[in-house]
Amino acid sequence: MIVDDCPKVRESFKKFLNKLVHLEIIAEAEMIVESLELIRSETPQVLLLDFKLKDGNALELLKQLSLSERPPTIIIVTLHIVPLAKEACLAAGADYFFNKSTDLKELQTLLVKLSETEYRPPSA
Repeated sequence: MIVDDCPKVRESFKKFLNKLVHLEIIAEAEMIVESLELIRSETPQVLLLDFKLKDGNALELLKQLSLSERPPTIIIVTLHIVPLAKEACLAAGADYFFNKSTDLKELQTLLVKLSETEYRPPSA
């Protein structure tokens, strides 16, 4: 699932993710309320989350997700790179934190690893 307030960024992420094996984008959102509804109904395994959203920031969504019994793997992917934001997000429950402009190769490596291990569909 992709949560970002910019439609162009969401579209770019969809193109980026479509190149990776074993990944399916099941939902996208631009606001916290919408995100929470989709996370509850779609139960994504991985959440790509921008720090700044239309109705708040990632910390507010992370707070809500921390109450979930089985939250998704949460990956912050943002241009809002300040040490305090990274520390706060990781402390609030984010699993990873990447810079959109410089860390896409690392993000790709992580997503491939996640798709090949944790989330591999059971064989028939």
